[in-house]
Amino acid sequence: MYRLAVSFIAALCIIVDYKISLRLFYARKKVTKWLENTYSRLDRLAVSNENDLEENSRFSLMEIAKGGMSSWAVITSDDCWSQQEENVWKQCHLRSAQRLKKVALRHGGLYVKCGQSLTMMNHILPPEYCHSLEDLQDNVRKSPFHVIKDILENEFQCSLESIFSSIDEIPIAAASIAQVHRARLRNTDGAPGAEVAIKVQHDNVAKNFEHDFQTIQFLCVIAGYLFTGFNFSELLENSKEILRAELNFLKEAENTEKCTTQLKAFDPEGYVITPHVYHNLSTSRVLVTEFIHGKKITQLAQIEGASAKDVAERLIDTFAYQLYSTGFIHADPHPGNLLVRVHPEHTPGKTFWPLRKKPKMQIVILDHGLYTSLTDEERRLWRELWLSLATRRDTELREILLENFAISDAAVFARVFLMRPYEEGGSTTSLNPLALYRKAREYQQMMRVDRGEYQNWVLENMDRSTKMLCRLPPSFCLILRNINTVRAIHQDLGSPVDRISRMTLACFRYTAQSSISRGSGVAHRLVRRWNYYLQISRVAISTLMQEWRFYLTIYLLGFVLTPEEYTELQSYPLSG
Repeated sequence: MYRLAVSFIAALCIIVDYKISLRLFYARKKVTKWLENTYSRLDRLAVSNENDLEENSRFSLMEIAKGGMSSWAVITSDDCWSQQEENVWKQCHLRSAQRLKKVALRHGGLYVKCGQSLTMMNHILPPEYCHSLEDLQDNVRKSPFHVIKDILENEFQCSLESIFSSIDEIPIAAASIAQVHRARLRNTDGAPGAEVAIKVQHDNVAKNFEHDFQTIQFLCVIAGYLFTGFNFSELLENSKEILRAELNFLKEAENTEKCTTQLKAFDPEGYVITPHVYHNLSTSRVLVTEFIHGKKITQLAQIEGASAKDVAERLIDTFAYQLYSTGFIHADPHPGNLLVRVHPEHTPGKTFWPLRKKPKMQIVILDHGLYTSLTDEERRLWRELWLSLATRRDTELREILLENFAISDAAVFARVFLMRPYEEGGSTTSLNPLALYRKAREYQQMMRVDRGEYQNWVLENMDRSTKMLCRLPPSFCLILRNINTVRAIHQDLGSPVDRISRMTLACFRYTAQSSISRGSGVAHRLVRRWNYYLQISRVAISTLMQEWRFYLTIYLLGFVLTPEEYTELQSYPLSG
């Protein structure tokens, strides 16, 4: 009851704060408009002749008094009145984000998991939320070591000294359901034991799961009453069993092994890996894995010579392999679960800097508790959806959605899954400079979402989006979570590659491979292989032509735009 009360009060404070800020915003607009009218009339009054003086002065006493009272009420109601309008909203967002963070840190568990999801919505939420909630990825409230020690000895049924030669009492990371301690195993032959990471589940997390779930679901219902379309309780209910499975670390160990096997087939050179699991030391509440040193993927700049483009390509390719080939998908790849380091087998080469090789980076995927597995039919449907979506085959997209999910609004589906502006229909290919300028503007919007425009669209269409998501299988909602998280990381890396085109090429490749393997005759396989290369070439050429058209646009517009507009256009990225 206490947890429910605290959560409800925090949510109420945030809602009231937003309502007040909204009222103050409109009040300020009203006062500004009144001041403009007053100054305008006073100006007319100053230049009017004697005959107009009586008529123009009718407004003065009453309107100035009313406006002055309104101005005084607005100015004294909040100390933000002396600042810019944008600062008022920033402060409101910051206060609300800090309240959410405080509640999540106090309650832990599912509350932290929800906060982690919010940090990955940087295309919708104001920056104040994403920055304030970043600590929830790997730096939440830590359990005292004596509690952790009791849990470990209870799970192992022996003293820690008999297994570990040393163990750090201060955790190196703490997240929603567990915290991680670095330790070293004992070795019987006297040599130093292996360095390991011990993931220990927080006390009472499993016990509080049901109550926390019901509380968050209740808050979603309340939010739905206050704000149309914000009732996510049905979506939450669909994911309940998947979230509950994350509490079983034996399942996580199984997921890790399965992912490791698939990654070895996908990337034999080991540019993307997972830690080795010590199954003999793992239980439902404790997971012991190999300890791997590295930086969070969003801290890539701290590694000298590291290529953001190289890391982004490997990241996108790896999760595209899961999405379109194996159907076994990591649903929680936030930055706290992705490490980067220089590949152990990398040789730097010459010391003279022009001849020095760039370091080959290795990505380490952690925390394999939250996964979803697609059936063969779901995988086929997902491939067809993505190809029709990314290649803008609108008629085919509408047919697939209507036939399989009873969804008639294809544009909403496209915007939600692409997380970009999307309009049905073709676009101009005119070489007129002004038409090219409009095309470049459209291209820039498609490649790098205008935050304000997309936020407004989300708010206006939240109800439609929520109803659409409720009609999809739960696995598709976790696919959306995966895509959104990878998109957010890619954006943090500077959007160095064309994410959508790269995912589309991967989808074509895995679709064709699946189709070719099903063919029994040589002729059938040859035809399918030819069709595969044809489709791959089509997408590759289309992507290349898009980039060349953009460069041609910049060149031609140098003759018709002002220097300021031309400089702005050159800064537009080619990826999203």
